[in-house]
Amino acid sequence: MIEFLRKRSRRLIASALYYTGILWLLAAIRFRRRAVVLMYHRVLPESEDTFSADGIIVRPETFARQMAFLRRHFKLLSIEDLERCFAEGKPLPSRSCLVTFDDGWADNYQYALPILREQNVPAVIFLAADFIGTDACFWQERVTRSLYNAAQSGGAAGALAERYLGSDIRSRSPAELRFLVRQAVDKLKHRPAEEIQQLERELEAALASSSPGANSRGADRFMTWSQVSELARSSRVALGAHGCSHTPLTLLDEAKVASELEESRSRIAAAIGRPITCIAYPNGNFNDTVLELTRSAGYALGFTTDKGSVGVEDHPLALRRINIHESSTRTMPEFLCAILLVFQRFRRATVY
Repeated sequence: MIEFLRKRSRRLIASALYYTGILWLLAAIRFRRRAVVLMYHRVLPESEDTFSADGIIVRPETFARQMAFLRRHFKLLSIEDLERCFAEGKPLPSRSCLVTFDDGWADNYQYALPILREQNVPAVIFLAADFIGTDACFWQERVTRSLYNAAQSGGAAGALAERYLGSDIRSRSPAELRFLVRQAVDKLKHRPAEEIQQLERELEAALASSSPGANSRGADRFMTWSQVSELARSSRVALGAHGCSHTPLTLLDEAKVASELEESRSRIAAAIGRPITCIAYPNGNFNDTVLELTRSAGYALGFTTDKGSVGVEDHPLALRRINIHESSTRTMPEFLCAILLVFQRFRRATVY
């Protein structure tokens, strides 16, 4: 109930700010000779079988409304436009916008691309090269799905789920169970990789014996290389790098960082037949060493998950973005509030 009231209050405040013109005045001030870079991940209908976090999903109908809104009220930029402005030191058009996607999910091709084409909106998709053309997905989706399935199973799988979710999981509704699993996985993000890998092995073994077939990936899959090639032929979509393994670069030694930067760029370039000049850092993590290695690797632009707008006076390899997801941007007043960071402090987005 508290969460419902909070969302209701935020929607009412957003509408009041929008229709009184206050948001538009704020946009004129904040985006004078500056752009906003929007960060999307997944565009999925509610009916799709996914275990991605809500914070990276937008519904197709919402995404279509947002793209139409941007066309009416913002100067849309391509990645080439942004790169050119930085190369020439030319001020960005006031109230301009670049649309980006991280990871390379299959739904970007299936659901987002037709909308981008219909609305004539340029975008750039950053690809995690190791996952393209495979049946693999990120550990967050794998563990969330497996833990949820284990909680609904008996035997060893159910006992394993109780260790992480509590002994009362049998009495939980599917929605409550998903919430508990998401909380557990969020806590795991701060645990050593070896612990997560051990849990995955235990879940896989337990589910294989008690619930065969429970580890289906559903909609949690990435594009194929042939789809990537088709995107590259589109006049609306450019492609960039997102590392190979999707490991935060700040967790790797310098040699491995350099390898991830070079290999991801070269593999994508080879697949599409054109150079790759931009990167979005996995999970947004970067530091001075990552920035220097990115510069040495020949990238022109680098994108973080730090929140804020972009101007040519900013570091071209540490550009800020605004994460967009369904629950906080369903209406256009809320969408504009999100772009302007009305309800949020300037901090990193906790996304992939």
